[in-house]
Amino acid sequence: MHMGTMDASSSLHAAQDQERSLSGYRAQMPLNHDVLCLIASSLPISDLLSMMRTCRDIHAFGVGRLLSSGIHLRNNAIAGFCRFVLRDAHTRLPALRKLSFSIDAYTYCAPDANSLTPSIDLLIQLLSQASQLHTLSISHFADLVQLGSQRMVSSFSGLFGLKVLCVHDVDVNGREVFHHMHQLTSVEVHFSTFDEVDPLPMFASSSATLEVLRVLRCSFRQLTTVQFSGVGVLQLDPSDYVEAAPLLEAFPNLHTLQTVAARIPSDYPSRLQAFHEGNHVFHTRRSWTQLRAVKGDIISLYALALVHPVRSLSIARSQRNNPRITPDIFSVVLSSLRPSHLAVDLDTSDFNFETYCTIPDVVQGVTHFSVRLVSSGYTGSTLLTLFKSVIVTHLVIEILIYGSRASLFLYDNTRPSLVGMSQESFVGLLATSITALQFIAIRRGDGTSMYWSVARRNGIATSETLSDADGRRIMETEDLTFWDPPLSRENEAEASRYWLA
Repeated sequence: MHMGTMDASSSLHAAQDQERSLSGYRAQMPLNHDVLCLIASSLPISDLLSMMRTCRDIHAFGVGRLLSSGIHLRNNAIAGFCRFVLRDAHTRLPALRKLSFSIDAYTYCAPDANSLTPSIDLLIQLLSQASQLHTLSISHFADLVQLGSQRMVSSFSGLFGLKVLCVHDVDVNGREVFHHMHQLTSVEVHFSTFDEVDPLPMFASSSATLEVLRVLRCSFRQLTTVQFSGVGVLQLDPSDYVEAAPLLEAFPNLHTLQTVAARIPSDYPSRLQAFHEGNHVFHTRRSWTQLRAVKGDIISLYALALVHPVRSLSIARSQRNNPRITPDIFSVVLSSLRPSHLAVDLDTSDFNFETYCTIPDVVQGVTHFSVRLVSSGYTGSTLLTLFKSVIVTHLVIEILIYGSRASLFLYDNTRPSLVGMSQESFVGLLATSITALQFIAIRRGDGTSMYWSVARRNGIATSETLSDADGRRIMETEDLTFWDPPLSRENEAEASRYWLA
C-alpha cells in the first residue's frame, strides 16, 4: 500500500515537472503574430470569422480585415456598427475603406419614422470622421437627407479621401453633397425622377479627377463650360434620346460609352430620324475618334448616330420596353461602327429577335463574337443557325435559361424542349460544326451552371467540362461576369455580431 502510494506520488511529481517544462518551453517560443496574421489574411471570410475566436490578436486583425473588405448595412445594423467603430475610432476608422448602407424610412420605420433618429445621429458622427473612406454606396439617398437634414449633408464634407461614390434615389434635395467632394474618380448617380435637370454642375468639383461617370435616368441637354477631360467611361440611362453636342463638349476624350434608354418616348419613331440626322451632322464635324468600346440598345445608338469604327460593340436589350426596330436601323448601327469584337445580348421572347438574327448578313470584319442568350421559347434550329452562320475566328456563347417554360434542352419527358437534346449533345454539335467556338456557358435560373472549353486536336473538336472556378475565370476574361458582394450575405449575419451592440 505504501509502495503504491509512493509510485502514485512519483508519477504525479513527474507529470508536474513535465508540465512546468512545457510551460517554460511555450513561454520561450510564443506564437508568431506575423505568421498568424499572414495565415488569416489568406483565409476566406467564413474561415476568418471562425479563427477570430481563437485569440485576441487574431480577433483584432480579423476586425480590421472585415472593415476593409467591404461592409453593407441595413437599417437595423447601422446603429450597432457605428457604435462599434466609434468605440475605437483611432484604429477602426482607418480600416474602414468600403461602406454601403441603405436607409428606407417608409419600409422599415412606418409608422414611427423617429425610430431611426439614433442611427442617423451615429451615422453622421461616423461619416464626419471617415476621412480615409475610399468607396461609399448609398441607397434611398432622398430618405437619408430627409431624416438627417442639413447635418447629414454637412457630414460629407469630411470625406476627403473618397474616390468612388454610388448614390441611388437622388432628387432635388441634397445635391450639394457632391460639391464637398474634390477627389472623386468614379461616380454613379441614379436620379429618382425623369425631371429635366442638368447634372453636370453637380460634379464640377471633381472635374479634374473624374475618370468614370454613370448617370441614370437623366440626359445631358445643355452645353457646359466645365470640361471633364479625364472621363474615359460614360454610362447613360437617359429619359430621352441623347444629343451629341453636349456630350462632345463635356467629355472630349471618351474611350467607352454606354447608353441604354430608360424609356422610349411616346412619339417614337417620328422623332427618331430627326435625332439621327441632327446628331449625324454634328458627328461629321467633330467626333470621338478615340472611342473604342460602345454598349447600348439599337434605338439609342441609332439616335446618337456614331460614325467612327470601334473595337468593341455590345448590343444590350432594352430593360423597360422593346419597341420594334427595322433591319435597316440595325444595319446602319453595325455598318457605321464596324466593330471587330461584337457582343449581343438576346432574348428569344423579344419580337425583335428575328431582326437580330440577321447579324450574319450585316456584320463585316468581326473576328470575336459573343452571344448572351436568354432563352424563353424559340426553335432550336433558329438558334443553331444564328450561331453557325456568323463567320468569325472566335466565338463565345453564354445561354441563360429561366423557368420551366424556358428549358432549352431535353432533361426528361415532363419538361418542354426547344432543341430536343441534352446539354452535352448540344455542345458537342456546336463544337463539331463551328470551328470558331472557344467557350460556352449554360446557366439556369436556379443558380446551376455548366462550362465547356472547346479544343481541336488533329482536326477533331472535343469539349472539356470546366470547374466552376475555371468557368468563371474565362467568363470574366470575356466580360461575362458574375456579381458577388465583397462580404457575402451568408457571412453578413455572422460578421454583424462583432459590431451589433
